Amino acid sequence: MTGAVLLTRAALRRDRGRLLVWAIGLLAFAAVCSGHVTSGFDEEALRAASLRAAIDTPALLVGRGLPMGTSHGAFLFYTYGVLLANAFALFAVLFTIRHGRAEEEDGSRELLRAAAIGRLAALAAALAAGAAGVLLLAVAMAAGLVLGGAEPGGALRAGMVCGLVGAVFLPLGALAGQIAPTARVAAALAFAAIIGLFAVRVVADLQAEVDPDTLIGAPAASAWLSPFSLAGLADPFGALAPGPLAVLVAASSAGAAVALAVELRREFGGSLLRPRRGPTHAPAGLRGPLRIGLRLQRSALLAMAAAGAVVGVFVALMAGSAIDAERAPGLETAIRDVVGGGGPLYDLLLGYVMVLVGECAAVAGVLALLHARREEVVGNAELVRGAAVGPVRWLVSALLAGVLAILLSLASSALGSAAVYVLQGRSGGAVAEVLGATAAQLPAALLFLGIIALVFAALPRFTGGIAWAVLALGVVLAELGGRLGLPAWVLSLSPFLHSPLVTMPDPRWSGAVWMTGAALAAAAGAVAIHRRRDLDP
Repeated sequence: MTGAVLLTRAALRRDRGRLLVWAIGLLAFAAVCSGHVTSGFDEEALRAASLRAAIDTPALLVGRGLPMGTSHGAFLFYTYGVLLANAFALFAVLFTIRHGRAEEEDGSRELLRAAAIGRLAALAAALAAGAAGVLLLAVAMAAGLVLGGAEPGGALRAGMVCGLVGAVFLPLGALAGQIAPTARVAAALAFAAIIGLFAVRVVADLQAEVDPDTLIGAPAASAWLSPFSLAGLADPFGALAPGPLAVLVAASSAGAAVALAVELRREFGGSLLRPRRGPTHAPAGLRGPLRIGLRLQRSALLAMAAAGAVVGVFVALMAGSAIDAERAPGLETAIRDVVGGGGPLYDLLLGYVMVLVGECAAVAGVLALLHARREEVVGNAELVRGAAVGPVRWLVSALLAGVLAILLSLASSALGSAAVYVLQGRSGGAVAEVLGATAAQLPAALLFLGIIALVFAALPRFTGGIAWAVLALGVVLAELGGRLGLPAWVLSLSPFLHSPLVTMPDPRWSGAVWMTGAALAAAAGAVAIHRRRDLDP
């Protein structure tokens, strides 16, 4: 462990800007969430009605947690606790991968190993610095909840619980870096683990029994297998349960011990999954930058297609719940409070959940463009450009790969939704409506691709940070803006909210038209700028 303290300080200093951005963002998000509950659900009767609506429509529990009562704090953590815990999980895995496998790839870890440091010092420093970062985020989250009107003691306990969730995922990110040969594959493994544990939480919440009088859920046995479920079971705004906290601490400690044991036996730069050697000569089908890019991204494309299909199935199931809600006035009122707006409930709910399809497609397009930036950083783009490939052709190929990724994601979502509708015995007109609603998400996804392409051409070194910030802003405004009561001009900043509701009697196509035009203009500007700049590592 020689040198672990110095390496911890160096890691915190290196990421001080990122930590500040995470802390400010989480503080603001927690404050807005808490303020929304304080202002919109100030009466216990409103909170009880919303909880009963979720119990009657289990699909509404997917993005929330297990009901733990009707108090202000319990309802706040039920509504937003899962989202906050997921933020901690994402921060944790990204931090340890960045200070683990990514440092081995770029050579900075090798320079550190040349100094007088212990074999486990670098990993211990990454875990310690990550724990300090999680602690900072926990304090920021608690402060945000208090600013929004939450009870201070419960807010501190909620920050502690979410911090323990982040502590569980710190060694998981380190293990992903030890298993995978590249940082990109490590991130994919870590994200898959987060999605898997999130799915376990969803299944556990759907299996739980909720008392109709107290509106307190009795957890299923599978809830103890997911950190996200354990965060809700801890009940930070009620009688803090020590059992879930003990399981989170034990899981974090066990994960750290396993990661240190693997590191002790792993060769520097090695991975448990050995990289597969490619063929000596490329086939004729890989001629051209577009074909090479698609070949290198085939795993990511298949993963996003699978994610799109899952989202499509979820969208169809959620939209179908509107039919049952129309027969229950109380449930219909609760759903309208979440969705907002007027008009037929089915059309509104379909348009609301269809935003998820657009978000998934936008992520697919952004990932394809970020791959092009990574190729530029590691030097592969220079090799391709050394052939008869100019800057315009290379960037256009990257943009086309992004468009194909978006189309593939939308197509898989359409197939998933259509399959559910067919199995439910819905009419051909309903299937056509869901297919049209899926296609209507294309302009918004293309606009994000054009914006990130413009950033990539003008500010290449900031592409990753700006890309995820812009995408996160659009997603947060689309998913939570209406529920948080934000002004209309703020909501209009999200392209997803300008997608036409094709199932409405008079859909507004102006949004699709101007977003398509803006996307084309941004792409043209990106090509013009990139044509005149050098490769920027």
